[in-house]
Amino acid sequence: MKRKNKPFNKKLTPSPLCDRRSAGRQFVVLLSLLLLLLAGGCARAPWTEPVDDERHRHLLARYDEHRHGAAQCGTAYDGDLKLSWRTSVDSVALAGYYQIQRPSSLRFNVTNPLGQPLVAVAVAAGSFQVLHVPRQTFYSGSLRSYALRHDIAPAVLSGPLFDWLTGRPIGGGVRVVDIREDKSARGVWYAVVRDYKKGTVPIEYLLLDPASGLVVERIVVDEQGERHARVSYDDWQQVGACQLPMVVTVTGISFWAEAELRFSEVQPARLSPSDFTLPVPSGYLRQFMP
Repeated sequence: MKRKNKPFNKKLTPSPLCDRRSAGRQFVVLLSLLLLLLAGGCARAPWTEPVDDERHRHLLARYDEHRHGAAQCGTAYDGDLKLSWRTSVDSVALAGYYQIQRPSSLRFNVTNPLGQPLVAVAVAAGSFQVLHVPRQTFYSGSLRSYALRHDIAPAVLSGPLFDWLTGRPIGGGVRVVDIREDKSARGVWYAVVRDYKKGTVPIEYLLLDPASGLVVERIVVDEQGERHARVSYDDWQQVGACQLPMVVTVTGISFWAEAELRFSEVQPARLSPSDFTLPVPSGYLRQFMP
């Protein structure tokens, strides 16, 4: 599906159908998208007390089986994406096509209803790029610096975006330190910590349905134990050799009540680092955002 990137590889001109104020709002929205899963919130714990030792061993084995199976799946995908989020007073919806690659590379090209390019966002290797067609401006900068400017906990910047958006357990470098039943009987919660870190403060809580082997939900946590966005998964469909969620919902976000990502036409892809580097057309203003 690389053909979909062609509109951003040629000289781009503003669409006469594009409202510049609307496009400016999309730019702010898309920069916020870079940190969508990193913005903090809190909620009451949805799990019970820890399971007993025997059940712990049994459920840990099921988790290891699922993580091993997920590791055999694809490491890159592309397709169409509709992104929307709602609050009590406002709503925003964007549509386009996306590419994603393990561990944390993402590209989202936003188009108008006629398929004309408006804005492209790329995240890779700890940095972001934004190509704003109506403004004929290219923005780039450090994702970490941008997050610090907006009071986002630095610890969560190392989060595996690919695993979060494909509904998989974190691929490696982690271990389970606690297992608890879900209060609503939806499955089992696994508290996951980094292997190379001392202590037992989780980086996420993962809700796994042992019957289906699918991830139901996850809660992202920083190294101080503060809970961040809750990510839930629905409408699982077969893509290649594995299942992927076609609907990902994010709640508990600081600035929005709910965000929803709807994927379609998803296919395994062969991607390279160059796919997450935005080409800058001649004549565009370049602006670095430290």
